Amino acid sequence: MKFPSDMCRRLGLVGSDNGLICLSLKTEYNGVISAHRNKLANNESLCICNPITRELVTLPGTLKIVDGVHVLAGFSYHPLTNEYKVVRICYAGNPESPSYKGHAEVYTIGSGCGWRSVGETDFKHKYIGEPTCVCVNGALHWLSDDSVDIMVFDLAEEKFHLLHAPIEEIHDFRRIYVMRRCLCYEYYDHSDELLRLCFLEKNNEEEDIISSYYVNAQYYKSWSWNKEFTVLPNRFPTK
Repeated sequence: MKFPSDMCRRLGLVGSDNGLICLSLKTEYNGVISAHRNKLANNESLCICNPITRELVTLPGTLKIVDGVHVLAGFSYHPLTNEYKVVRICYAGNPESPSYKGHAEVYTIGSGCGWRSVGETDFKHKYIGEPTCVCVNGALHWLSDDSVDIMVFDLAEEKFHLLHAPIEEIHDFRRIYVMRRCLCYEYYDHSDELLRLCFLEKNNEEEDIISSYYVNAQYYKSWSWNKEFTVLPNRFPTK
């Protein structure tokens, strides 16, 4: 699959599931220069790519990205609703302002309904590095810069929830990803210079497995973080 050379330098991975890939495409906005750091303003659009069939579909609703505008995006398939969904959350304004919120929209692939507004969140996403979205248990997850909580967006209910992290204070290095089909939280503890890995697992293994796709505040109370690995510098992980 080929992209124009000027576009390839501005491709970003949003997510992938069942062989489909969601990408963000950034292009210059009519040559407009933003006021901050002399950067070019961008148009940002999202597309769905099938590398097997070499098909590329660009979703409607291009956003103009200028100073003070930040966009989070996520993509996944939900097995209970049998739908592929793209989520984008647009933040605008001063992050220090009490009125600073993210406006969320959902695009259901193949529905013909376009982008639907699904509410707001005052959760401030993580700016350090790439604001990577992690999908597990039928929900999208993001880290925050100023909170240990994890923002969760339930793809079935299309609602936001907060999940408390396995730590009480913010560490410089921390990230989330999926390992062993569980949400994994990794952080570096400066107090003992160790890298720790925690897994979010169900307390009751006899629960119906299909319930793992219902993510809400009440349900997450039946889950707990388990610290399973501690990694020493330049050594293998130990339990």
